[in-house]
Amino acid sequence: NYFSSQGMTLEDVWEQFLDVEGAGVINYDAFCRRMMSLGWTMEKVKPLYSLLDFGAEKGMSIEELELIGLDRRPVEKERKVSRRSADKEKEREACGKVLAEFIGYLNRSYGSVVRAWRLGLDADGDGRLTFPEFCNACKKIGFRGRQKTLWRALCAKGANSVGLGDLEPEAFQILEDFRTFLEENYRTLDDVFERVLDADRSGRCTFEEFIDACHNKLCWPGNARKLFGYLDVSNRRDVTIDEFEFLGMRRRVITRKSMRQQILERQAKDRAEADAMLGRFRALLTQRFGNLVRAWRLELDPKGDGKLQFTEFCARCRHVGFQGNLKALWLSLDTDDTGTVELRELDPEGVQILNDFGDLLRMFFDNLDVAWHCCLDTDCSGKCSFEELQACCRILGYRCDIRALFRYLDVTGEGTILITEMEVLGLPRATNKEEAMQVARETGQQVRMQFEISLTTTFHSSLVVPWRRLFCAAFPREEHLEQAITAKEFCSKCRSLGFSGNLLVLWLEFIFPKARNAGSIASKDPLSPMSNAPISPSNAADPSSLAGVPMRKAVSAAVHMNSTGSTSSAVVASRSEVSSGTFRRQTSRRRSSVDMYIATAEGLGSMTLARFMPELYADLIAFRDMCTKKFSTTEETWTALLQECMKTDITEKLRKAEFARASRIIGFRGNAEGIFDACDIDQERYLTMESLRWLRIDRLF
Repeated sequence: NYFSSQGMTLEDVWEQFLDVEGAGVINYDAFCRRMMSLGWTMEKVKPLYSLLDFGAEKGMSIEELELIGLDRRPVEKERKVSRRSADKEKEREACGKVLAEFIGYLNRSYGSVVRAWRLGLDADGDGRLTFPEFCNACKKIGFRGRQKTLWRALCAKGANSVGLGDLEPEAFQILEDFRTFLEENYRTLDDVFERVLDADRSGRCTFEEFIDACHNKLCWPGNARKLFGYLDVSNRRDVTIDEFEFLGMRRRVITRKSMRQQILERQAKDRAEADAMLGRFRALLTQRFGNLVRAWRLELDPKGDGKLQFTEFCARCRHVGFQGNLKALWLSLDTDDTGTVELRELDPEGVQILNDFGDLLRMFFDNLDVAWHCCLDTDCSGKCSFEELQACCRILGYRCDIRALFRYLDVTGEGTILITEMEVLGLPRATNKEEAMQVARETGQQVRMQFEISLTTTFHSSLVVPWRRLFCAAFPREEHLEQAITAKEFCSKCRSLGFSGNLLVLWLEFIFPKARNAGSIASKDPLSPMSNAPISPSNAADPSSLAGVPMRKAVSAAVHMNSTGSTSSAVVASRSEVSSGTFRRQTSRRRSSVDMYIATAEGLGSMTLARFMPELYADLIAFRDMCTKKFSTTEETWTALLQECMKTDITEKLRKAEFARASRIIGFRGNAEGIFDACDIDQERYLTMESLRWLRIDRLF
């Protein structure tokens, strides 16, 4: 494009700018100087020269410049023909000379052209060389002749690759004839070598054996001596079957499996055997003990450390009467290669059920004793029946397989659960039993009073400030008004505050406040489950009817409903049925851990400001609705409040008394002081316009 725009031909560019001296060739340095004098940069000149000088001869002619696509200078027809003939003759002489030099160099270096082709030129053994491969091969063997001229001599017919036939036609023809002769009589090269050439099974064919086989066995009419020289690339006067592959004859296909395939098949076989052993082992334990969790706790891990090493595992398996392949069984259980086996590897579903229930208890209770006396052993018998466990699960919102949970906890199979059997859930035991009993006896009003005292003591303000600064600290301030807190988040925040009361009772007191004033229930003896408490069986299943009631009475009422109401079919099976293992897993009813978590969260409800402080929430909503109706936006509301206080700058602040007075003037009849405390989250004792943003006055509902 640079020279075409000036109307120059290829000869003009060559004579005026590049080959000024008329040498016919321009080297790299001269080319760079000429192009840089025309305004080109070195970054552009270097790759341009590499593209034009493809053979890397360190010299470029005008023919190589034809790649740039410039028009040639027109000449007279007669002169053009004469010059073309001279150029062709000169080209033929140059090609013949360089080809003779190349053939001589190969014979001197390798002994023959065929050996040079096999050892030096055709490195990849595909039988053909492209121009880049040919140039690299010439450099590798040390030939320094004109490679482009040599390539034109070999590719006389315009082919884009060269082969042995272009260098040594006679040798190529002999090899081709021999290959054709063998393929007409034998299927593979292996058949020829084994039946004819390698008669002594030595893996090699010597010169004498080859000559004898060609003349007497194969009856091949060609020159066997020359052929052997072409095949004996190592020049040791013997040829292996791998050297015979140069003929191009196909080899015998061997279907032998690779080492990797053999290893994979063996691993798959071992895995199938291990899975079969594991199935037999689980069936044996289920038949003898009813379920895998009971078998683990009674026989496999009687010490209760939760892990078994290989020797200990083998001893316990033999003790329970298992006679299978213990090594395969171990490999099927110890999939993580930790060197130990745990219950979760033997029965992952059972462990998941125990963990889900344990996490639910751990969320509400600090130790096992409080949970036991609060909602598991409601009749103070020292045991937990199935009805009591079922009632506890209903109150906690646990919606997984309660029957399976009871079977896993009832290790002895007597139809009841002891507190020591509940230790498998991982909850710590209480250090002070009397204190745990006292916490379990607390009613909703008592726990709520202690909780509110703890909040006001810590934050020195009304309860709305702890709601925003403690429970909603992880959420944007604009969402505090309608933010919902899960039971897990609520209990975690309460523990971070240092509150050690009965969190389950506290949660039910906030979430289900219907029975907050439930008569004399709280005044009666909470340890008397048979006392005449005003809890009807029809309401016992509803946690909202149990708020304000000692948790023991709530669970007792639910137990009474289970034993007398419509759910009597859920009563636990007899002791003989449990011990004989007649309980079957109801896998079709079981939910995954994710489904169970979602169902539990829905059953427990969520904490909002409307439940935490219902009166203040109602005042906040009334204040927001009034401001939205009168002023539409937060800015206009704040401006109206400032005007009532004789202030005009929108950046000014309002104290509590000023805010309360201005709120009443604009028409609010609710608790203005409570509104101020709710907006003053940083407890600075004044409000700004930004303090009202969380009410979202400018948002229509």
